[in-house]
Amino acid sequence: SRRRALPRVANLAAGLRAAGIKPGDRVGLLAPSSPEWLIFDLACLCAGAVTVPLFSNLSPDNLSWEIQDSGIGTLLVQDAAQAEMVRPLCPAGLEMVGVGPIPGMRTMDDLAVAIDDPADWVAREAGLVGPDSPATIIYTSGSTGRPKGVVLSHGALCFQVAGAQKRFPIDPSTDLGLSCLPMAHVFE
Repeated sequence: SRRRALPRVANLAAGLRAAGIKPGDRVGLLAPSSPEWLIFDLACLCAGAVTVPLFSNLSPDNLSWEIQDSGIGTLLVQDAAQAEMVRPLCPAGLEMVGVGPIPGMRTMDDLAVAIDDPADWVAREAGLVGPDSPATIIYTSGSTGRPKGVVLSHGALCFQVAGAQKRFPIDPSTDLGLSCLPMAHVFE
């Protein structure tokens, strides 16, 4: 539920800031769709970071290209096998964070910092990010050459959500949604 997620998102966002992630820093997400993926993404956005969703089924060449091209400094990975697969593709100094325990790496929960008033922290800190601030970098499929990073602002994403809400009104008391695209996909 939203009430239980807000403290977890805010605590992680505060932890990301405490770990040195500043507004505008790029943070990669290389993990399958899950509640943790969404919590990490929202925490990065609340901290002002720019999220870079990565597909784990990319060729090593394209995955390496997207990691280098986007300039990510922190990368969320699912497990030890995924960390070992991606480690040779990462530049020196990139920190990997595990969704769960991975030997020698911090986890999302390790990064979290307890804050007194999560709603107040989010309102204050996320309020520092403007509509023209970059929110995410989505990479094209690369079917016509190297994948290209498309920078989407917070304002552009909010505009799309508001437009979809007007066109397709949803009643949370009666309507259900089925998600079939991975969270790394722009349409998810």
